[in-house]
Amino acid sequence: MTLTRDHILSVPDFEVRPVAVPEWGGTVYVRTITGGQAEQYYAALRGGASDRNVMARLVAYAACDERGNLLFRPEDIDALAARSFRALERVFDAAMQLNGMTDEAVEAEEKNSATAPTSDSGTD
Repeated sequence: MTLTRDHILSVPDFEVRPVAVPEWGGTVYVRTITGGQAEQYYAALRGGASDRNVMARLVAYAACDERGNLLFRPEDIDALAARSFRALERVFDAAMQLNGMTDEAVEAEEKNSATAPTSDSGTD
């Protein structure tokens, strides 16, 4: 089947998985994140120590209800960061796994961004 623009933009392509979070008293779901969210997450990682709450950021991007509707907004990231580390780590680890963001993938992204050519060509 040859894919069309309309098909690609309309097909539901998010996967949702449950995560037991006993610290919060129940189950949270995580979903695959969007391409834009992944770019923002990796940009936060590249920001180093000056960019805070990268764990909470991924949880905000991935935590959802059983239908895939996000639970948090970007303005909730600081409040999430104030929650239990153990609970955040459970959801974060599940989101990393579901999104294929293994340690190796994160290291490769950091390596690629460090060696990528800049937009400054050095010519005027």
